[in-house]
Amino acid sequence: MIVELIGGSAEVVATLMIIGALIGGIILAKFSVGVFAVFMLIGAMIGCGVGIIVGLTIVENGGSAEVVATLMIIGVLIGAIPGSITAVDKIKTKKAVKYTNQGAAYGNTGDHNNAIAEFNEAIKIDPKLAMAYNNRGLAYANLGDHNKALAEFNEAINIHSSNVEAYYNRALAYYNLGAYDKASADWEQAVSNVSDDNKKAEYYYLLANVYNRTNNYDKAIANCTEVLKIDPNIVKAYANRAFAYCNLGAYDKAFADCDWALKIDDNSALAHNARGFVYCKRNDYSKAIVDYSQAIKIDPKYADAYRNRGDAYSKLGDYTSALKYYDQALQLKPDNIYVYYSRGLCNANLNEYAYAIEDYERIIALKPEAVAAHYNLALFYANLGDYKNATKDARKACELGDCRVLEYLVKYNLLRD
Repeated sequence: MIVELIGGSAEVVATLMIIGALIGGIILAKFSVGVFAVFMLIGAMIGCGVGIIVGLTIVENGGSAEVVATLMIIGVLIGAIPGSITAVDKIKTKKAVKYTNQGAAYGNTGDHNNAIAEFNEAIKIDPKLAMAYNNRGLAYANLGDHNKALAEFNEAINIHSSNVEAYYNRALAYYNLGAYDKASADWEQAVSNVSDDNKKAEYYYLLANVYNRTNNYDKAIANCTEVLKIDPNIVKAYANRAFAYCNLGAYDKAFADCDWALKIDDNSALAHNARGFVYCKRNDYSKAIVDYSQAIKIDPKYADAYRNRGDAYSKLGDYTSALKYYDQALQLKPDNIYVYYSRGLCNANLNEYAYAIEDYERIIALKPEAVAAHYNLALFYANLGDYKNATKDARKACELGDCRVLEYLVKYNLLRD
């Protein structure tokens, strides 16, 4: 019927349709639409078909053949629009992904500033590309800016709420910022949504770390046990579980985990450090020092082992040796407030109150609400006869919940404002 309406042969119509489809495909491919040209052509063909049906209905009711042609053209245009929009969006995403991949390549070489520049370009092109925000967050984290990293991971999660990698990375940011409860919540979310056993084991291990750090030792043990269910040869899980058992006073279980870890890998610095920690808790400081020394021999940059060896020497009353290892620990981790606590007390035991004060002032610079630091500073200043500064820190400690030094100063009329 269409052939009769336009006055040509069926072969002519078929040929023109094929030529039109080919030309359309070539034009679309020229603009890098690729396979998305198919969507546009399908849309155009459907639109054309609808136009023909409507047009023929009109013709049968007295309309002209020109109506069919017009409606076919309109149908083609309208039908092609959704495909065109899809194609343009896909082109933009493809270009943004290219910038994201270039940024990742920079990141792999340690050039995080250029990586961020590439991720910026990707986000300008496609503001909803979650992977670009996630990768930019990693770059900021590698530069030590965990607050900016946190903002990026938040945006990635806002765009894609089931993005397991973003939850994992945000948890690391929270962990590095000391927000351990939020870190554990994100890792719990990640572990519940990942199917890969290796990743699941890693998330359980990180959860155990957080729970050890927050003194939630039962949960630390439970998560280490989950790791070992997946793979019974993960040495660090035994070592971390040993820390938790030790802090609960279950020394036999702690030693058993350390010994098993060292059977798997006698060259594990973490396992030697863990066993040294258990010996320390059992007041066997000489054996603890042997294990800490072995851990340092295996890994000369293991800051915690230096700190722990310092603690063992301090327990033995060898404060000079203890100071040496605290200094080495701080060279490796300059912002470790726990080492400043230990070194400050060590200096105080040597009557080096000026150095002790420096250490505790550093703690307060890193953590202004550290009540123990204000409490000890008040004591140190009082020992130096500096009651004005002693009063200041005693008041601050009391505001934070520890009024012992303030009560002492009041009792002996030593307050100085």
